[in-house]
Amino acid sequence: MTLRVRFRAKAESDILNAARYYESKCESLRSQFFDRIDDVVALIRAHPAMFPVCHGSFRRALLRQFPFALYYEIEGDTILVGAILHQRSDVHDEGLSE
Repeated sequence: MTLRVRFRAKAESDILNAARYYESKCESLRSQFFDRIDDVVALIRAHPAMFPVCHGSFRRALLRQFPFALYYEIEGDTILVGAILHQRSDVHDEGLSE
């Protein structure tokens, strides 16, 4: 079964904000950040239950090389990405609803 991936508006905003920050530091960091997101999404698609449940029904997958975590839940044949947060963020304050 091939799972679809859908990003909530908050997750898209999180990604763009982090990418802008990394781009301001070094152009190549921006593309590396996007590559790490692609890597973790591919891993989640292949093994959706691999990462631990950490907040309600949301699972947490850490990005390699960057201090961010991708929060997602599985809804039928869809992986719903709810947020991409800095690891020091308090997930309870970041609008992840169950």
